Amino acid sequence: MLGTVALRRFSREARARFLELSTTSETKPHVPSAETSETIKELTDEVPPPRPANKPISKGSSAVLIPLVSRADHGDSVLFTKRSSLLKDHRGEICFPGGRVENDESLEEAATRELEEEIGIRASMIDIWGQMHSVPTRQNGRPVTPIVGEIREEHLSSIKPNHDEVDSVFTVPIDELVRSTEYTVFSHNKVLYTMPIFRVRKYTVLAKTQDSRLVEGREVRVWGLTSVMLHFFLLHMFPGQYSNRLAPANFFRVRRL
Repeated sequence: MLGTVALRRFSREARARFLELSTTSETKPHVPSAETSETIKELTDEVPPPRPANKPISKGSSAVLIPLVSRADHGDSVLFTKRSSLLKDHRGEICFPGGRVENDESLEEAATRELEEEIGIRASMIDIWGQMHSVPTRQNGRPVTPIVGEIREEHLSSIKPNHDEVDSVFTVPIDELVRSTEYTVFSHNKVLYTMPIFRVRKYTVLAKTQDSRLVEGREVRVWGLTSVMLHFFLLHMFPGQYSNRLAPANFFRVRRL
């Protein structure tokens, strides 16, 4: 059936913009040292643009894939996973596929390996666009680097969640993401943090495990580190559509209680 129709691709304009930003912008490191007490003060005074992919890898680094897809029913979209309730950490949270960089791996290799382990999509099924600036975790300040890539439409049927790690896989249209953003303030170790949060109801479930309770139309929240990376991506790639009253410098700003 796929051979009889024109397969959709993510907009050429978006890809061209990403490549232009990643090759013409100056790279400004902004991940603070994990050795200091001021590890997470603020990400940067400016939103970091995409960056070239040939930067050295820090010890303890992780990488995630921001998977882009284009579907006939919902157009340009971003793919997310819901973490399994069986996991020890961050169970049930919405995130991008990814994990820790292993020995001799590149950031891209780590992200695509984790993608295959989590949802069954191989590296050969993805068109990698490049990488964005790393974002530090609030727990230990270790850098997490978003890799941006497109999963080609003909491979979406290959998605199979790993029951031990993933509850479900779904896509959210860009149009829904750009109008669903808010912000949240929370405390951690007597520090207040301000971060973006996305509340979405319009999404398409591509695959889920037998015991998953994810139901289309029920609100899901994208927050934490995933929401920060998503915010950076949308702000650069869709500046005419996406606006958030939360100033970039407010991310992770320390305000003692």
